[in-house]
Amino acid sequence: MEKIEYLINSCIMAIVPEYVKNKGNAMLVITKNSSPVYIYRRLVTVLRWIGKYFFIDISAAKRFSRDVLGHSNIVPIPFNIKNIFIPLKVRSTLSKNDSAFGYFNMSYIKDIKKQGEQVFVSLDNDIDIQIIQRYETAKRHFNDGEIIQRIYNNRQYAYLVMEDSADFYKKFNQPATKGDIASLRNEIIDLLNTISK
Repeated sequence: MEKIEYLINSCIMAIVPEYVKNKGNAMLVITKNSSPVYIYRRLVTVLRWIGKYFFIDISAAKRFSRDVLGHSNIVPIPFNIKNIFIPLKVRSTLSKNDSAFGYFNMSYIKDIKKQGEQVFVSLDNDIDIQIIQRYETAKRHFNDGEIIQRIYNNRQYAYLVMEDSADFYKKFNQPATKGDIASLRNEIIDLLNTISK
């Protein structure tokens, strides 16, 4: 967990699953301000550690994205406004428990580009990572991330507008999740920052 704190403070740009020769499955964590680090854990574990750092329930964050985007496919994970990670397919897997998707921080994506038949994600520090998705699919994931980012920016939960008030109270008349509390905490911090300016 200490390593995750260090990596988050170094600005995580991407988490990419890789098979490392003679060692097995690993997550390559690429940061803006330090050298890449291999973590020999499953992707879901690494994402959960990041969630703990930000006081975010990963399931709640994904559910938020699914509700906003209106589909249940692989969706962005919003940890906070500066750390919204989008999923992009980076490899074919050898085992059903291995992840084919890496997660890329929207804050550090400069471009998604096509070169011949190959597609790359361009990150800060002139880092290009090849993905194995169609360009159009990758752009759709990027656009999904931008939608989540915009909603976070404006604090407008657009998906609530479409529900009538009876459905609203029925759906939200339940205990708060860790994700709800973390979101409220972030809004209070933003409000305090605005007042102190």
